[in-house]
Amino acid sequence: MIEDAYPSSKSDIHRLAVLSYEQVNRLNEVMNDTVCIHGRGNFPTIEVTLKDLVTTVRSKLEEACGHNVGLKVSDIRLNGGAASYVLDTEETTQVYNDLDLIFAVQLSAGRHFDPG
Repeated sequence: MIEDAYPSSKSDIHRLAVLSYEQVNRLNEVMNDTVCIHGRGNFPTIEVTLKDLVTTVRSKLEEACGHNVGLKVSDIRLNGGAASYVLDTEETTQVYNDLDLIFAVQLSAGRHFDPG
C-alpha cells in the first residue's frame, strides 16, 4: 500500500529514502535471482526466485488460518547483505551471502495470540 511507504513520524524520515534507478535495477535483479533454501533433517533443498518466495509467504500469512485469523502484512523489508548490495552506489563487485527478510505483521487482536 502506498500509505505504508510514507514515514509516520519525524524520526522515520531519516530512515527512509527513494531508490535510484540503478538501485531499483539491483533490487529487481535480487528479486528475480533463484535462491537455494537448504532444508534441515528430512526437508529437501528447494530452489525458488525470491519474488516467488516473498509472494508465497505473504499470501500464507494473510490467508485465514485454521482459526479464521489472517494476518495483515504491513510491509516487507530486505535487510543485511542483500540490502547492502542493492544500496551500494559504488561500481564494485560486491556480492551478498545471505538474504534477510522481515515481514511486519499487525497483531492487533487477541485472537492472533490464542493457539486454541
